[in-house]
Amino acid sequence: MVSGYSSIAATGAPYAVIGDGLPTRLVIPGVEPEVEVPDGLRLQGVRGAFEELVDGGLCVAWRRTVTQESTLDRIVDDYVDLIHELELADLSLIGVSTGSIIAVEVAARIGRRCRRLALVAGGARVSDAGRSLLNLAIDDASAGRWRELARRQTRAYYPGPIERAMLGAIAWGFPRLYGTPAHPGHYVGLTQIVRDADVRERVAHLAAPLLIVNGEHDVFFPPDEARQTALIADYGTLQTIPRAGHGVFKSRAHEVTRALKDFLVP
Repeated sequence: MVSGYSSIAATGAPYAVIGDGLPTRLVIPGVEPEVEVPDGLRLQGVRGAFEELVDGGLCVAWRRTVTQESTLDRIVDDYVDLIHELELADLSLIGVSTGSIIAVEVAARIGRRCRRLALVAGGARVSDAGRSLLNLAIDDASAGRWRELARRQTRAYYPGPIERAMLGAIAWGFPRLYGTPAHPGHYVGLTQIVRDADVRERVAHLAAPLLIVNGEHDVFFPPDEARQTALIADYGTLQTIPRAGHGVFKSRAHEVTRALKDFLVP
């Protein structure tokens, strides 16, 4: 699933290119429990949500390593280096989940090179309730409780009781689907970085139009806070998908794709 590794980014950021030609869209995913997930699942939650957007070329890039020395600025540096390395211009950025915080910083850093910015299940900062859940997730990961972590993520992603029951059982029985690293430093470090970040000031100075697509029951980036983030931007709009949770990019992929197509291809 990996097309290559950046040769100039400090962490050798892995990326995948979907579609033909030079990518015009860059996806920055959220925090993954492990950088090495089972083969075929690296694009889980990305290919399904954005498969109709590959006509212009789509690049998905991850964080390869996160250490105690890692900061949000250094992670953003890697993405900016990758953009320059691949010679991506007139670029649309799509930040997913907590990756949206990184996407805002990248958009602010590259200025008019970013044509449009879309945040999916995201925003400029994690809510108080979301931070509490992330603290529990950090505790689970630090103690190696991967079943608990996978089940906790499922509850946050899907608000419906049937979905929670079915997918929660799968998460409990097969936690490897979410990644089960021997050393949790990557997940814990990255989660702490995005948990503590607040990029609302950067949103206020974005040169690109902004779209936020969130679920009605998103606990990490609830509609009220997402709306406030959209209002900060000069050209910001919010689309809330009813009866969806934080996993809107998985459970309601078609609606997310439709909103993005209308925004990215005006």
